[in-house]
Amino acid sequence: MENDSNINFNYIQKIKQIFSIVLHENCSSHATYIYNRSFFTQPTLENEHGYWDLGLGKASWRGFYSCLVLANGTHQLLMNLDVSHAVFQKEQSFLDFLCDVMLHSPLGKRHYSRGRNVNKAKLEDVVRFLNQNISRNNYSGEIDFLRQNCQHLHVRSHVANKTIGYKIVGLAKAALEQTFLWRRPGEKERLITVENYYKEHYGIQLKYPTLPTLKMQNESCVPMEFVDVKPVKVKKITDEQRALLCLKSSMDPRQYVQTITAIRQNPEQQCFDQDPFIRAWNLNVDVKMLEIKAHILPAPEIVYNPNFRVRGGQQRSPGVWTNTNTEFFRPTKFPTVWALINLSSSMSEDSCKIFFKELYEVASDRGIDCPPPVIYQEFRYQSNSDSATQIIAELKDMMEQNDDCKFFIVILPENKNIGDRMYGDLKKL
Repeated sequence: MENDSNINFNYIQKIKQIFSIVLHENCSSHATYIYNRSFFTQPTLENEHGYWDLGLGKASWRGFYSCLVLANGTHQLLMNLDVSHAVFQKEQSFLDFLCDVMLHSPLGKRHYSRGRNVNKAKLEDVVRFLNQNISRNNYSGEIDFLRQNCQHLHVRSHVANKTIGYKIVGLAKAALEQTFLWRRPGEKERLITVENYYKEHYGIQLKYPTLPTLKMQNESCVPMEFVDVKPVKVKKITDEQRALLCLKSSMDPRQYVQTITAIRQNPEQQCFDQDPFIRAWNLNVDVKMLEIKAHILPAPEIVYNPNFRVRGGQQRSPGVWTNTNTEFFRPTKFPTVWALINLSSSMSEDSCKIFFKELYEVASDRGIDCPPPVIYQEFRYQSNSDSATQIIAELKDMMEQNDDCKFFIVILPENKNIGDRMYGDLKKL
């Protein structure tokens, strides 16, 4: 076009949108999940390189990003094709999900602390963890941990050839204890347990009646053994999962090119040569990667200390060490007298011991000697307004009585509002 002023950019945008629909129709029909122009397909055994277990019932999927763009300065349409990663709930039975999650519960950590390469708890162990008569004082901590990891989860129930979608809103009592009003046709309404309901209505004897039931959005309580987890995209992940995701998604340039080439050659992704929609529109897509010149940035300067630094232009003989006669920085010594304050309602003293063991191992890996706490105190926050004030007052007295203790690790309450308030009051001490 000779005169750019005569170009109708709205018209060009509409053409681009039409072409974008055509170019992505095939991969959209094969995708399990589409998010912000990224396309993900349920991983299979043949596609193991695109799936990594992150623990807690979550997994990383490798998909691809595809977008049609207009080149700057010209009116050439280009396809932006890239690798994309996202975290999804693993598609599995809820009992398998339960074993994934409860491996990391307070009792799970304690039970499997000596086991190496344990990726999933045993179901019989989980059944004991979630049995109030067996776990006793640890039961509330186990339930709270499970609730945090399964609340708002999208699931499907399957009973008597019926599949119903649900959203978990909480946990109810065990199936042998949880009751509701039910009326059989021709009979009066009566109170019945979930266990007896499935026995009388469906003729099914529950295998795990002591497990808590799942409270759904419609107020129904469904046994865990009849529920499957849907593979939906997850936004919230732990720091450990984020680190593992970064590790698995990082690729060197050569592997990056090979991965994008594989996307280009997959008929269910962006293999334009075999795309029936592109063929129907009689479009021709040049599959060569666009090469452009790039600026080479100068090598960074590495500063070891104020007196020794390495610049990119310096020439050094490979494999030869230079003695700089300088000491490496040593890690700060951990205080010999310190206190561990437990304000959590779910963590017992045994759980805190497990926490210290993990802290000790991490510190040892970094060359730090971490002695056990000299002072351990538990405080349980009550619902009344004076509880926080009383706890702060007792902590202040403890600090005054142990003036040689200058370092504290405080485990805050699970409730964010209460935790924020306690944190603010603690900083003022």
